[in-house]
Amino acid sequence: MNMHKLLLLVCLAGTGICRAQPWQQALHYKIDVQLQPDTRTADCMWQLDYTNNSPDSLHSIWLTISPNAWKNDRTAYSEQLLQLRQTDFYFSDEAEKGYITRLSFRVNGKLVTSLPHPAYADVAELPLSEPIPPGASVHLESPYHLKLPRLTDRFGYTDNMLVFTGWYPRPAVYDEKGWHIMPTLAQGEIYQEAASFEVNIQSRNHWQVVSPARTALADAAGDYYQFNAARQIEFTWMAFKGVPPVKEPAIPGSSLRTDVQVYALTQNAAGDKSREAIRAALQSRHQTMGDYPYATALLVTGWPARVGYIPGWIIVPQQLASKDINRFIDAQLLQQYLYSININHRERPWITNGLINYLQSPKETTVTDTRKLQYSISRRWQQSFKTPADSLPPYNLDAIASVKAGMYFRLQAASAGIAAYDSSIKNSYRLYRFNRPPADWMPIPADSSVIDPRPSSIGLNIFPFRSSSPATYAFGLLPALGYNRYDGVMAGLLFHNIEAWKPKLEYIAAPLYGFGSRKLAGLAEIRYNWYGKQYKSNWQAGVRLAAFSMNQLSGSLGNDRYRFSKIAPYLRWQLPEADPWSYRERSVAFTSYMISESELKYTNNNYSLGTTRRHLQQLVLRWKDDRILYPYDYHLQIDHQRAFTRLAFTGKYFFNYSRAGRGFSLRFFAGKFLYNQAGHNQFTADRYLLNLTGANGYEDYTYSDYFAGRNEFTGWQSQQIMERDGFFKVRTDLLNNKVGKTDNWLTAINMRTDIPDGINPLSLLPVRVPLRLFADIGTYGDAWSENYDGQRILFDAGLQLSLLYEAIHIYVPVVASKPFRDYNKSVLGEKRFWKTISFSVRLEALTSKLDQSHYPR
Repeated sequence: MNMHKLLLLVCLAGTGICRAQPWQQALHYKIDVQLQPDTRTADCMWQLDYTNNSPDSLHSIWLTISPNAWKNDRTAYSEQLLQLRQTDFYFSDEAEKGYITRLSFRVNGKLVTSLPHPAYADVAELPLSEPIPPGASVHLESPYHLKLPRLTDRFGYTDNMLVFTGWYPRPAVYDEKGWHIMPTLAQGEIYQEAASFEVNIQSRNHWQVVSPARTALADAAGDYYQFNAARQIEFTWMAFKGVPPVKEPAIPGSSLRTDVQVYALTQNAAGDKSREAIRAALQSRHQTMGDYPYATALLVTGWPARVGYIPGWIIVPQQLASKDINRFIDAQLLQQYLYSININHRERPWITNGLINYLQSPKETTVTDTRKLQYSISRRWQQSFKTPADSLPPYNLDAIASVKAGMYFRLQAASAGIAAYDSSIKNSYRLYRFNRPPADWMPIPADSSVIDPRPSSIGLNIFPFRSSSPATYAFGLLPALGYNRYDGVMAGLLFHNIEAWKPKLEYIAAPLYGFGSRKLAGLAEIRYNWYGKQYKSNWQAGVRLAAFSMNQLSGSLGNDRYRFSKIAPYLRWQLPEADPWSYRERSVAFTSYMISESELKYTNNNYSLGTTRRHLQQLVLRWKDDRILYPYDYHLQIDHQRAFTRLAFTGKYFFNYSRAGRGFSLRFFAGKFLYNQAGHNQFTADRYLLNLTGANGYEDYTYSDYFAGRNEFTGWQSQQIMERDGFFKVRTDLLNNKVGKTDNWLTAINMRTDIPDGINPLSLLPVRVPLRLFADIGTYGDAWSENYDGQRILFDAGLQLSLLYEAIHIYVPVVASKPFRDYNKSVLGEKRFWKTISFSVRLEALTSKLDQSHYPR
């Protein structure tokens, strides 16, 4: 055993020099509470005896006042929730916020005015008129009024539950590094001193008060409760209305003396399984870790909010799958054991998270955990072991602080012997429970101390979108189906290496046979990735291939299909980002399109199908941010041929409503068409011209969108449009010159808003089917020429129905400008309502959904 491993084992065991505990401040709280459950408020009298055991004189005391983290949407807590892609708190009403008011601090009986922290609403400084010398004590006290927010994770109210975590002022930790001033966050536990408690709670209306601390008196009839705790990190409690506790019987033959109480907020089978799981986990962890750190093990099932760590409470969320309950509850129980060791868990999250990962699987890393780390490694998203919890995006909190740290502990255990290593962890917990271990108790490992798990062989994966073995690169083989009007139903095989592990060389190929055309068709893409040293820095070089039928000719020549084939090599650079939390993506992409198409030719008094070839160079500059609040996407596209240059800028912005996923979408487009050579006109450049109305399949000049009937002018397939240029939802395809088509300039604004559930008839369905209002307004260069006498500014508006994860959109125009109304009357004729409906297909919405679901869980 090398010296590094020996040192770690000795420190874990708490023997030798590492056993000597550092000084630690002594705190004793006495808090009297008058609870008003109907108004979700409490009036409290807070007292704290604070003993300075440090070698320094203290001239002030920094306090964390956590309820003020829920005060408004400008706190560090609120900002981090948005980083975690949660908007419920941000959009909550003022009445659903929480705070502390009426604080009036006294130090040894003298009134002291606290000073707010310049950046954190939930941190304040309490200046002292006389410093506290080493070994001396002061008595602090203050009344305060507490208002609970609506529950978002570990503090707040629901209809039948009140949750009190971090509900009283707490001194920040003062140790050998000085004051640890930190705001309350949703991710990253507060570093705080262990203390003793006397808490008296007067409730009303028979709300049952429960705490993991020892109960000194519980007079439910009088709604009066007393609790004492000799030493613990924090005093937490909950009040329940109409949620009777289920007290688990003692386990026969067990030395376990911990009481177990279960509070089921919803009645289902998962609650029963949770009760069995907590008993089994307590019995198992009693053997491996020792006595449970609290007097009572409290389990709450059916938790309706985000699950955060609550000292003394095991929380089971509503949406937890039944198959995951046992492992989830065991992890929650280990949290209670390991978080009671008084270290800075925000600064060193890898210790607790890694030990939990190791203790749940001591011999080997699970398949799912391996893929989590591979997911981060292959995308070059890794961060150092030293990274604090509030600087780790959720995937790296899993991959680095949990999985990679667990692998590190697994290596140490294999070297020392698992039994000896587990015994050292148990001894360490026994020594440092509610105490602060020495600063060198757990030395930070080097990132290179764990070899990253990389696939070493190739394996066949024939299951749709299921990850291959972590030891293999996937060779995916799936059935593939397709359809368009000209090839008919198509069937073939899909070859791919799409998986959580992102190899440098990626490919997907789908050769298909069209039963209607009796011809081969298909598409493919292959690309190679180069990664930079900075976050998200990435170069891609690749090529896209496609070949399908795109029209059908019936006549004297028979029934021939027009075909196209595409070869599109590209180079893309994604600019680096400094912030791992960032959802921003900035990129530059250049693509060269080489397209061959069938064309009807007339030679020697005969018609025949020939082939024409064309080239297009495309440069796209993109700047987008997929942040949860007000995301945007801007891109500038420059298309160039020898004959013309086409400039198109598109900007999208989303204004969130309070309901997740609902909001107001704004799209702005501005384009300019330029001829590079004389002799070219609208006829020769027709498919490339700027278009105010929805572009059809013929106008998809790079063959980048899917069309069921690319060149149809009648029937439902002719009603498909694509998002491009002005993107009006009305169509005038049967005119020789479509309304709003121009070789000059064009600008448009597209708007869309969700319809509230209260007036949305589709909200009665068992699944959500988004129903929206849309409106478009725009104009173009030709409308402003001197000899133009028509309507210059055009508009349309109507209803939009979205299906299949936003992959299919159906548009029903209700009102439109006169040129569109005239077209509908004169060209579409009677019974034209169904003919005015348009639809679009966005397959990238489905692939995006698959990418999101592909993260290992």
